[in-house]
Amino acid sequence: MASIRDLNVQAIADRLTAELTVDDWAVTRRTGTDVLNLAKKVAVVIDSGEDPVSIDSMTTTKDVRVSVAIFGKFEDVDPVVHAGDAMRYLDELLADVERAIFSDPDLGTRQVINEGTEKGDPEESTMLSGQLRLSIRYRHNNDDPSTYDPMVVI
Repeated sequence: MASIRDLNVQAIADRLTAELTVDDWAVTRRTGTDVLNLAKKVAVVIDSGEDPVSIDSMTTTKDVRVSVAIFGKFEDVDPVVHAGDAMRYLDELLADVERAIFSDPDLGTRQVINEGTEKGDPEESTMLSGQLRLSIRYRHNNDDPSTYDPMVVI
């Protein structure tokens, strides 16, 4: 059985797949040149680790860190819409991903927090790249990271 941490990361990937793939996006949890070469816009969902928040007698509360790496192509920078500015296009890509995630900010019972964005330097790359940093707070039973049952008595 998958851990609750992994289920949270997959929920982000599933949300992005449902919202973005109709608009020339490819969404994956792993990257490869095949995805980067074929798609116009790519979102790679990455489990970046977790931080313990608190532990009580039955459960552990943690924040899972999720990064969404975003890639776009220079040739897609529109001379009119983006005024030929690659950073404006990259900002549009980041906004697309944020909008897709936060149109349902709780993703069911998950509270997703936007921890910020980063933009790669377009002068140092052959692709545009950026990153959205998220955190999701969750709990699991102390003895099983794939289960959360607040009624368990230890």
